[in-house]
Amino acid sequence: VTNFGGTLSVAGLSLNPNNASIATSCKVVIAGGTNNLGAVNIQRAPGGNSAPPALGSDGLVISNGFVNMTSISLGNNAHGIIYLVNGVVTNSGTFAIQNTTATRPARFLQTSGVFIDANTVTMSGSADTVYAALGGTNSVAGFALNAATVLFTNNCRMDIGSAGISGSSAGITAMLNPSGV
Repeated sequence: VTNFGGTLSVAGLSLNPNNASIATSCKVVIAGGTNNLGAVNIQRAPGGNSAPPALGSDGLVISNGFVNMTSISLGNNAHGIIYLVNGVVTNSGTFAIQNTTATRPARFLQTSGVFIDANTVTMSGSADTVYAALGGTNSVAGFALNAATVLFTNNCRMDIGSAGISGSSAGITAMLNPSGV
């Protein structure tokens, strides 16, 4: 599914909602317009251990436009992806990145654009979770880093609210740009 413009309004967006093993990609591309996606649920993507799908080939890809979400559930089992290339994205509800399968990371990657979340981003599970804000502007209420392995990277302007950064993970790897946070 690709939206190049106009208005798209749905109550929710689910990619592989049953979390099944799949051989083909589930991809939604937002390339323009106003997109009201409701509750976003991105589950398991194809690819085996240590072989995640290439960025842009699976999951939710936002390359332009305005995107509004009421909640985000990313990963859960393996290889869930949100790839923000450009555009303006707001999430008014919870944002959970979770993973339970080793070597199959659940990933949020922002290379440009604006991402705004009024709530704390929660990273949990027994395997790899990735939050990488590499370009644009990223503004969230806070982060709860509670997954077994958390990869947290910032190389852009990042505004973190009063919830701050907390966590109980034993495996947090954080790479922060000192001028960006």
